[in-house]
Amino acid sequence: MACPLVTPRLWLIDCDYPEEVIRNKFPSFYSYLQKGKRRNIHAGYIASRRRPWYSQEKREPAPFLCTYMGRTGEDKKPFRFLWNKSMATAHNVYLLLYPRPPLSRLLEKGRSLFKMVFDALREIDTGYIVGAGRVYGGGLHKVEPNELSLIAAESLTRVFPSIRLTHQHSLFN
Repeated sequence: MACPLVTPRLWLIDCDYPEEVIRNKFPSFYSYLQKGKRRNIHAGYIASRRRPWYSQEKREPAPFLCTYMGRTGEDKKPFRFLWNKSMATAHNVYLLLYPRPPLSRLLEKGRSLFKMVFDALREIDTGYIVGAGRVYGGGLHKVEPNELSLIAAESLTRVFPSIRLTHQHSLFN
């Protein structure tokens, strides 16, 4: 089991056992799940499409994350990049940025290069991201993964000129 490397430690439930097994072997956990059912969490869009409803996608933690929706305002950026130093599993609320082989090979050379990537991501002009995405009613901005990956690649190739762009000029999956 992977433990979060931050305080306070928050946990993501990822269990594939059927409820019958949980009720018999882990009664406290079963009670916790029943609280969620009483709050109709199992009937929500994502949970209702999973089997069992309390299971998670099987993904590795991404080293970098980006919010994919946001509003602009006074000194407020609609998109933020995060360096996932804790290597926590992030689901459904962020774009998960997994380095493709050219960038991944480079990052294997040292931890300090992660900071350089993070700094390069944070220096991306918000206007580029806003321009690549779309705007919904009320000024809610949204960017899709493929749109973001092209912008991030341009920014990073200036920092790491030795990287050759491949896969539709993307450095992230």
